[in-house]
Amino acid sequence: MIAMPSFGFAEREWLALPAASLALVLALRTFRDRSAVAAAQAAVALALAAHVYVGPRGPVDGAWFFGIVAAAFAAIAALRAPKPADAPKFGRALHGIVPLPFTGGPRTMLDGFALTAVGLVLLALLPALGWLGASDKGDASRTLVLAGLAALLCTALAAFSTRAFERFHARGNVVTLWLAAPIIGLTAVAYRIGRPLPPDVVGFRLSIVIVLVWLLARGVVKIGPRLGRGLDRPDDGPRYHHVAHFGVLALALLLFVDAVLVGGPTPTRSIAVVPPLLLAGSALGALLLYRSYGREPLLHGGLLLAAFACMLAFAQRALTGPALVPLDPPGGRWVPAATAEAARVDWLDPTRFLSPGDTELAIWNRGWLGLAVGTTALAAVLAATTRSPAFAIALRRTVFARGDHEASELERGLSVPIAIASALLTLGLAWQPSLPAAIAFAIAGALAAAALSPSYRAVPLVFGAPVLVHALAQSGAIVPVWAGSGIALLALAVVAAGRRVSGSRGQDPTALAATQLVALAYSIIAVAYALAAGGATSADAAAPSVVALASRALDTQWIVSYAPSLTFAILAAVVTLAGLAWRGGLAKLVLVVPPLLLGIAGGWFAAAFTGTTGDVAVVMLVSRNGPLLAVSLAVAATIAHAGAFSSARARRDDAEGGLSLGRDVVLVASAIVMCLFVATRETGGFMEGPCGVGALGLLVVVSLHAVAWQGTARHVALVEALLVAFYAFATRSFRLRPEVDAMIGLLYGFSLLGVAVVARRRKVPVVADATRRFAAVLPIALMFLTASGATNEAAGLALGSSVLYGAMAYVERSRIFGSLAALAANLALVVFAVAQGLDGAEVFVGPVGIFVTALAQIFAPKMTPAARSALRIVGGALLYLPAGLMLTFRLGAAEDGGTYAVIFGVVCLLGVVAGLVLRVRAYLALGTLFLTLDVIANLVHAGLRDHRIGFVLLSVSGLAILGIMIGITLRRDSAWGLVGRLRSRLRAWD
Repeated sequence: MIAMPSFGFAEREWLALPAASLALVLALRTFRDRSAVAAAQAAVALALAAHVYVGPRGPVDGAWFFGIVAAAFAAIAALRAPKPADAPKFGRALHGIVPLPFTGGPRTMLDGFALTAVGLVLLALLPALGWLGASDKGDASRTLVLAGLAALLCTALAAFSTRAFERFHARGNVVTLWLAAPIIGLTAVAYRIGRPLPPDVVGFRLSIVIVLVWLLARGVVKIGPRLGRGLDRPDDGPRYHHVAHFGVLALALLLFVDAVLVGGPTPTRSIAVVPPLLLAGSALGALLLYRSYGREPLLHGGLLLAAFACMLAFAQRALTGPALVPLDPPGGRWVPAATAEAARVDWLDPTRFLSPGDTELAIWNRGWLGLAVGTTALAAVLAATTRSPAFAIALRRTVFARGDHEASELERGLSVPIAIASALLTLGLAWQPSLPAAIAFAIAGALAAAALSPSYRAVPLVFGAPVLVHALAQSGAIVPVWAGSGIALLALAVVAAGRRVSGSRGQDPTALAATQLVALAYSIIAVAYALAAGGATSADAAAPSVVALASRALDTQWIVSYAPSLTFAILAAVVTLAGLAWRGGLAKLVLVVPPLLLGIAGGWFAAAFTGTTGDVAVVMLVSRNGPLLAVSLAVAATIAHAGAFSSARARRDDAEGGLSLGRDVVLVASAIVMCLFVATRETGGFMEGPCGVGALGLLVVVSLHAVAWQGTARHVALVEALLVAFYAFATRSFRLRPEVDAMIGLLYGFSLLGVAVVARRRKVPVVADATRRFAAVLPIALMFLTASGATNEAAGLALGSSVLYGAMAYVERSRIFGSLAALAANLALVVFAVAQGLDGAEVFVGPVGIFVTALAQIFAPKMTPAARSALRIVGGALLYLPAGLMLTFRLGAAEDGGTYAVIFGVVCLLGVVAGLVLRVRAYLALGTLFLTLDVIANLVHAGLRDHRIGFVLLSVSGLAILGIMIGITLRRDSAWGLVGRLRSRLRAWD
């Protein structure tokens, strides 16, 4: 409303007189019109007269003026009487057409003043809200605004307790109280805005106010129903207390928001300057609300805030916190009064707002200790609640006013904040380890674990145990070697506890899975600490420092320490115990890992023992100290084998399968290490001979026992391969020639043939089959390892291999070995020919023909006659045709005295003999054909060189042909009879 111009008192009286007269006239018309509308008009005119008479000048004056007038009109409206039952519905009709509403008895007409009071309330609130947002807030204007708001509260009280606002059903209505609550809040804000108290004073005073408001709320709980019945609102009476309880909630939230605003924007500033009473008061409000409503989140929030208040109190070493002053008055950037001048330079620099001699790390360590102590107190309450019925009853009924049926809810309400605080403590102490805080945390974990029923009771102990080891490890200058193994032992304890808990619950898989996941997390931490052993510790970034040290150890340099070896060995026990807790395929899958971990432990032991470091540490370790590494792996395999055997005795086939598979991997790795050492040996290793013999001996013993126990063919082959490795290791310094190694290898192959025969006769098919396969592979391996080109020695090796394969084919009745024998024999022919300097297509194609011919003979029972004949013809053609063509078209090839022709003739004769012995027509025909070709070619060649020989050959040939023709003509029947007998005889051949 526009402020009135400045007039004297007498002038204002005359100016207000028309409005007052109008109000009087309208008030008198009320009885004639029988409507509160006329009364409302009279009230508006009266308010206008008062406004003119009082003459408020500024916008703030409107707050108190309209508030007081609204309160006065509410007081007048409170004289209202109930509406008579026989009152008409409408008043007088204007101009006889429009009836006036809000009719009633004479005192009911006072509703018009209530209607006007509602508008005046809004007019009073607008300048009050404007004043709250103004920058200049003087004490005089504050007084006026407070007066106006106080008048509005009186108006609200009249509306709630009288019939002043009966038209709005405000009497005894809980909504009226809810509408009054914001006015109360505005009054409190107007009282304090512009002149804020220090946060520590606010925390102390509002904590007391919270208690008082809560006591008021509890009182309303008791008298609310009677008050509601007295105000004719029996249904609203039981809900009156919610308004007061909402005040408790608002004050608690206000304290929490103040804590956030005072402490921002950095965590260190928060822990150093936020008064603990701000959080303590907020926690008190939440707990009081929980006592009233029993909502579990309120208990969680209250206990967490209490723990954080304890953290602040320990960090600041005071319950109320330091005395604070604002850098930006009246209430911006609060800093400790003792360091206010230094903080003006940089208010976020911890060195400028901390006390002299205090450090950022020290205040955080004290804070973590406070949080740990708070968690310990909560854990002690939880343990006492679950183990002492008397204490539980006292806490539940006296402190929180809860029934016996809510016991589990209260226990859960305690355990959840403990778990959350434990998680925060773990994160904090991981970065900034503090031994006192870690000890208190471990005590909290032990107390929580001592509780009987809550689901989360083990969480603090699960978090606290590794944190304690972490703090102990970080207490010195370097990371100790026992840290990784210590955490690994914790993992072992967790797995054992999980199996026990699961057994007590009837083999509960959930408990097993949960504890083993925890053990897995412990194992990762243990490995990181084991790799970081010997590195420098860090006071304010411990966890990242450990990770960096561990990654550096894997990346560039191996830290020469036994810590990883011991840690991996313990982790092998952890995984074994975890795997044995399961059954079936999962157990088999998990138990593959322990032998591998043992192998890693053995390998790391060898590296640490020999001091092998650097980027090529693995290469150096194998080439120089391969036997030590191999014997370490062999020991791991032996332990795994013993575990597998024990599992088999216990009838755990799943565990046996997993451990056996892992054992075999380590066995093969150890054998490969020995092979690589023999191939890339360097001098200077540790006890090469004893370690190598020990490694190979352990591998052989384990493999032999596996053969005898499990009957596995792979172990038979491994034993036979290990004997070869033992020979190579034993003769590595003798510098034997390759052909000697090849000869001994072939002798070994013949001995294996005997083993296979004996095993087959003794009905041990696993040994026989594995030995036969190994003997089949052995010549091929010897060829690759000892042959160095086409030499007579290589040809001899191929020939010996052919003999070995032939013997095996004969003994085993195997066509496959027969084929290998034929292949090796023909390969020997080719290599020998090339070694003698022979060349030409016949040198290479001829052996192929022999091989094809041999295959036709070996697989003859498995082939059709047509296919067999075709294959023999092809083999014979490949054998004779290149040489025959060479002999026919290159007669000069016999310039060396006919050696070539003689060799070819001998081969043809051998083919004829083979045809006669084997009764194969193809061999006989091809041999005879090419033998004839050889004779004719040589005779022609001899005739060309000497015409006399040529004349004699031609004459004799002509006479022979004529004689044969004459004989056939004279003895035709005898000749055809001979041909018939030959045909009938050859028809029975292949």
